[in-house]
Amino acid sequence: MLSNGAEPKSHSAEQQVLDPFDLSIGRPSGSRVNLMTQETIEYGRKWQEALMSIALQRARQGTFPRQFAFSHDWKKLVKEIAKDVESKAQNKKGPGPLIVLLGGGGAAGKSTFRKELEKLLTRVLKQKLANGTTTKPVQKLELDQYFYPVELILHREADGKYDNPLNSDLLQARRNIETLKKGDDVIIPVHDRNKHKLAEQTYRLAPELKSARVVIVDGLYSLGPCFQDLGDVGVYIDASPLDRAKGRVWRDINVRKRNEEHVVNMLLGREVYQETFVEPTQTVADYIVRRPHTSGNLTLGDEKTLHDCFVKACAKEDLAEKEACWQRFIEEQKKKLDEESAKAEF
Repeated sequence: MLSNGAEPKSHSAEQQVLDPFDLSIGRPSGSRVNLMTQETIEYGRKWQEALMSIALQRARQGTFPRQFAFSHDWKKLVKEIAKDVESKAQNKKGPGPLIVLLGGGGAAGKSTFRKELEKLLTRVLKQKLANGTTTKPVQKLELDQYFYPVELILHREADGKYDNPLNSDLLQARRNIETLKKGDDVIIPVHDRNKHKLAEQTYRLAPELKSARVVIVDGLYSLGPCFQDLGDVGVYIDASPLDRAKGRVWRDINVRKRNEEHVVNMLLGREVYQETFVEPTQTVADYIVRRPHTSGNLTLGDEKTLHDCFVKACAKEDLAEKEACWQRFIEEQKKKLDEESAKAEF
């Protein structure tokens, strides 16, 4: 049963799935150049506009992300961020754990960062626990657990598979985090990439999350607009498309044992979802950890990247200039989305 006494709902192929933005799911266009459907493009527009609204509001309050270079001495960098998280966890009032939203592109280095952050925080928070509990004070909640079963994704004919947030139950993830912040137990889905059938989807009670001092929400979309009001600290791990591609190829072939040709062929198709849904979330992070960028990209053409626009915006000292830079960026993004929409219609 769920924390509110209701049984977790199983998604059937006939059910309409609820999403953070109420958009219908369309059919893939079948194009290798533009893999995104019109519905996904519109969803991306709403996603980015929501993020830009939040970023502008933060800018007016004088709140901007702190940027760090992921150098050879990166553990010192993690230690500095851990101090901030520890301080907020120690001073937190009320029930429920402190929520850290950890986002970034696929194979950007989120897991490496999270493990080091967990280690540092566990060491400090354990020393300061007064009730003698042996429960691990830092826990993770992976958004990968909220992927819809492949059977449902194929039936809905949604594009992008796991790279499209429409193929994740982000609404249920939000409900679980809301429940955690109230100090209540949660039941979370158990996702197995090798089990594609709806009937095989299971859930489990996660008491370790309720009793934790800090919960790290780790995933591509953890900094998305549907979670912004729930996070206490936001961290974005930034890496270039080429570096992420190298990481994906190594991980998917050596760890997930996938076919090499399939992995390589998927790279370019995946990047459009990273650019649309993942990269814009860095604008609302508290910390951005930038790995050294390898020159070159995986995209077609010579487009100005979000990374370039964002760095220029952060470099502005005057608040009015920052706001103006954000506004120009929003207009550029709208223009880009309109162009993509026109291509999809054509």
